[in-house]
Amino acid sequence: MKRILLAIFILPLLLLSSCRNYVYMTVQEPPIVYVSQSIKAVGVLNRSISTGDNKIIDVIDQGLTGEGPKLDLEGSIAAVQGCHDELTRDGRFEKITLLEDVEVESPGQGLMPAAMSWDEVEKICLENDIQMLFVLEMYDTDLKIDYSQKTVNKSTPLGDVPMIEHHAVMTTKINSGWRMYDPSSKTIIDQFFMRDDLVSRSKGINPMIAAQGLIGRKEAVKEISNNVGHDYALRIRSLGIRVRREYFTKGNDQMKIANRRALVNDWDGAAELWEKQTDNSKRKVAGRACFNMAVIYEIEGDLDQAIEWAQKSYTDYNIKDGRDYTRLLRKRKARVDQMRQFHENGGE
Repeated sequence: MKRILLAIFILPLLLLSSCRNYVYMTVQEPPIVYVSQSIKAVGVLNRSISTGDNKIIDVIDQGLTGEGPKLDLEGSIAAVQGCHDELTRDGRFEKITLLEDVEVESPGQGLMPAAMSWDEVEKICLENDIQMLFVLEMYDTDLKIDYSQKTVNKSTPLGDVPMIEHHAVMTTKINSGWRMYDPSSKTIIDQFFMRDDLVSRSKGINPMIAAQGLIGRKEAVKEISNNVGHDYALRIRSLGIRVRREYFTKGNDQMKIANRRALVNDWDGAAELWEKQTDNSKRKVAGRACFNMAVIYEIEGDLDQAIEWAQKSYTDYNIKDGRDYTRLLRKRKARVDQMRQFHENGGE
């Protein structure tokens, strides 16, 4: 009886999965942060380095938390270098300047400082012939080491001998805060806090040997920090996102043929058959064909037509997936329209 019940539950799932296939496509998503198209020259500034009395406080803090010498300094330099490199690779700006010799006051101690004054921002931009600043406002690493012990058997000439093995786990928290300053509009167009964790593990016959295996973390911290800078610069880029869309493969012989055409990348041929089936007398077939036409138009980048077909599959034929697909497409279109409007207004 249990086997019969199990078969009853599994059969609908198999039938459901067998009437669909999927396609991957790349869709363009607008940037998280909009930067005016009129801005051609930008600077990248490291403001996280402590100065004056704050520097003394930071040195004491580093000693108490077990940070290696100059780890925060080297990590912050790697972060701004990563931001500079990503902006250069993008090719969006004509000039990207790494402002290594510009010193600005910072409270240090892992605190997000108050925003720079616009007089100071304008002075830096004027002196360096740039229009906008990407600023690493704060950078801090915090260290935590956990020790544990466990008994293990070690092979010796006398046989297996139980021994105490020491384990050390070092967690380094990398915190950074960023801002983008646009002096032309006196606007901080972005403020963002980022956090990454680096976990290192080691073991040995005593705590000292276990800890020695963790010494090489500095290069790993610098590498992660460099990636943090790259990631921050990506906030102004439109990104191609790989997405998966399902479509219906069955309903009648024409739907099956269309699927085979899609499987060999003949999407025009598949679309030709699907469009004909949208007038099929069988409601389920017509609804599935409407849904598939929505997928075709999204592949072609025509979101208006995609929304129209997806909506029709639900409203006219009660294909429930069409409702969710319509919502997804409308959200995509709203983001794309927002980006288009921004650029049509000159990036303002």
